[in-house]
Amino acid sequence: MRGRDGQTPKTSMTHTMKVFEKRRLIVLKSNPDDGRSKQAWIADAGRTLIGTTNKDLAMAFPKFKQNLDMQSLGQIKPALSALRSYLDNQRDTDIDNR
Repeated sequence: MRGRDGQTPKTSMTHTMKVFEKRRLIVLKSNPDDGRSKQAWIADAGRTLIGTTNKDLAMAFPKFKQNLDMQSLGQIKPALSALRSYLDNQRDTDIDNR
């Protein structure tokens, strides 16, 4: 995934990847097809973190669902989708006008 695909500036994505690597959650390797880019591989510690996080979320979600009105939350989705679309278009326009 490229940083822009994830709605993240390249500098932020680079910093995040370096932090993950420093914490041994991932291993960064040079892309054999492109000397400029990197590939990120999930390390054992990263797999453990993902597993723990998934278990914690699975335990927390029923309480979340019980304490919030999911139907009301669903009603805000169109507004949030429109905002996301607008921000995406603005970002793309700003990048194209550089």
